[in-house]
Amino acid sequence: AARVDVRRLRADARVPMRLLLIGLPLSVAVGVGLALAMFADLDVWVCAVIAAAVAPTDAALGAPLMADRRIPGRIRRELNVESGLNDGLVTPIVTFAIAGAVAEVGARPDLSPGIALADLAIGLVAGVALGLAGGLLLRLARRRSWAASGTEPLAVLALALLSYAAAVELGGNGFVAAFVGGLAFGATREATADAIELASQAGELLAIAVWFVFGAIAVPVL
Repeated sequence: AARVDVRRLRADARVPMRLLLIGLPLSVAVGVGLALAMFADLDVWVCAVIAAAVAPTDAALGAPLMADRRIPGRIRRELNVESGLNDGLVTPIVTFAIAGAVAEVGARPDLSPGIALADLAIGLVAGVALGLAGGLLLRLARRRSWAASGTEPLAVLALALLSYAAAVELGGNGFVAAFVGGLAFGATREATADAIELASQAGELLAIAVWFVFGAIAVPVL
């Protein structure tokens, strides 16, 4: 997210919004229909869980695409934003569908659309606040030589983790906070390639670790 040119993104904002607000819900709806057709014995709520879980694209798997200079910058920018925010937007849908699958919707007032919007709003505010504050503080530290050379990448990685953790602690959406925090940090014009590289590599390493653990659990079960 920190690599996104926010000024150019404002001119292209309509396409990511269409992808997120039209394309993503349509993908979930089509997924529900396909799940009902493929698994006729499943409840519609379970089919909704499947559809909502597989609808968002995986930002980690799509990272090489975002770095491929052969692809036009506008397309990479729009797909970057879509893949960074779709997890956060679909999380309330997944939670609501799971609650429906276990027949607890009536007993769970915390799963209302209003609460879901509040969840996203808290993540948005937390991400913007921490991203801007982190970028400005790093700029100040560089100007006054308060930080040792080579420590800025660690600060950027810590800022990403802090954005996620702070939003979750406040009852908001950590996925949205982390991505929007990166956008806000990049908007300070302090997001150098060297500063972001460690966070990118750490994300790839964590993704590999997650898939390794998933495989270690899934293979014996299957």
